[in-house]
Formats: sequence, C-alpha cells, structure tokens
Amino acid sequence: MRVDLVIKVYAGETGWQASSEREVTLKVAEEFAHHLVVGDLLQSLYLTCVEEHLAVRLRELEAEQATELEAQEHAAFSSEKTT
Repeated sequence: MRVDLVIKVYAGETGWQASSEREVTLKVAEEFAHHLVVGDLLQSLYLTCVEEHLAVRLRELEAEQATELEAQEHAAFSSEKTT
C-alpha cells in the first residue's frame, strides 16, 4: 500500500493537514506506533481473558474429578459394607 494514499485517506477522514514532508513522516510514525501499542494492549487483554478462561475451566475439571473420586470412594465403601 502506498503511504501517500494512506496519508490522503487519513487526512480526508480527520481533516489533518501537513505543512511539510517531515510532518507527514512524523504523523505516519506516530499512527504506526499507536496501532502497535493498541495491538499489544489488545493481545495482552486477549491473553488475559484466555488465561482466566483456562483457570476457570481447570477449577471446573478439578471439581468434577473430586466429585467422581468421592462417588467412587462412596461406592467402594458401600460395596465393602454389604459384603
């Protein structure tokens, strides 16, 4: 994608006007850095959500396993009691 077209679209959408090529370069660098930061923040947020989901699911699985173990122990105790 051509940078000059990107700048024209950006300028058209925001009303921003550059007075020099240096200002255009700085604006492109600023916007690029902003998108990198936002991208990093979104990735971090996504990873945090995934970690929380996995932690919740792990607790659910541990609870299910504990319930199954209790049921097995109860069944074993009941069968020993009847014999």
